[in-house]
Amino acid sequence: MRTLWATASAWGGGLVQAALGAGAVSAASAPPAARVIGAALVLSGLLALLWGALCLRSGRILVRRAVPGVAVAGIALIAALLGVSPARTSIAAVAVALLLLVAVAVSAARRASESAPRRRLRVPLWAFALVTVLMTALTVPALASVQDTLLMDADGRVPVIPGHAGH
Repeated sequence: MRTLWATASAWGGGLVQAALGAGAVSAASAPPAARVIGAALVLSGLLALLWGALCLRSGRILVRRAVPGVAVAGIALIAALLGVSPARTSIAAVAVALLLLVAVAVSAARRASESAPRRRLRVPLWAFALVTVLMTALTVPALASVQDTLLMDADGRVPVIPGHAGH
């Protein structure tokens, strides 16, 4: 069951990392350092998504000794983005990403201390559905807060675009 939590946390953390990174890369007012950090966050987020999918498919936590270091690197990238571009970085998204990346790191570190990999995981459908709903409840508001933070005007309001401007 820990493998399921680790993979779902990697997916949620990866999505939020990618969103933070994409926002930093695409923001018109982003400094060059934020764009570089953003590109690294997008790559890190995509790797987290891939790792989570591969772990779920194999039923084991893969490269379990390297994962805590990679998760800490993702945390460092998020902290760097927050330091470089605090006004255009969502605190809610940062908090969710940190929570999920710490969960991935702790889960992988626990598994790294085990002498042999466990047997292949068989996940009941109800458990998969429960974990998916909980991760969705965490990540969707975080993703929305990334968008809101990027769209925010200088006076702190999010502009309303009536009729989606013809879209």
